[in-house]
Amino acid sequence: MPKAVVIFASKTGETAEIGNLIAAGLREAGCEVDTFPADSLPGDDQLQTYAAYVLGSSVYNEQMLPDMDEVLTRLSRLPVQGRIGAAFGSYEWNEEVPGQIHTSMERDCGLRMAAPALALKPPMLGHMEEQARKLGRTVGKMLPADQ
Repeated sequence: MPKAVVIFASKTGETAEIGNLIAAGLREAGCEVDTFPADSLPGDDQLQTYAAYVLGSSVYNEQMLPDMDEVLTRLSRLPVQGRIGAAFGSYEWNEEVPGQIHTSMERDCGLRMAAPALALKPPMLGHMEEQARKLGRTVGKMLPADQ
């Protein structure tokens, strides 16, 4: 069963909620999923074992939270090139941050991105929840069953 990780930096809980919905979509696609707040990651030995990485951050002062910036830096130093990635975020004013996470995952970490970044404006309602689950399913379908 392929293994994925969803990592989120959340200020008010909205981004954590999106991450949990993405994780549900990954499970629907047949993946084993771990979820972690960005400030509570496992060691590098475990972190580099996943077939897919889904990262998201709240936007604060028009930037990603510092914990997510640290996750991206750390992930860029691990041998994860060629694996699957996806980015997401919740924002009030600046919807560009999820795209910045996406770009860093692709450029700096060498991940193959499954879809454009998912940027959701709270509060999440109806179809937005389905968009998050759909992103999880999209990532899950890209993973070989034996990873």
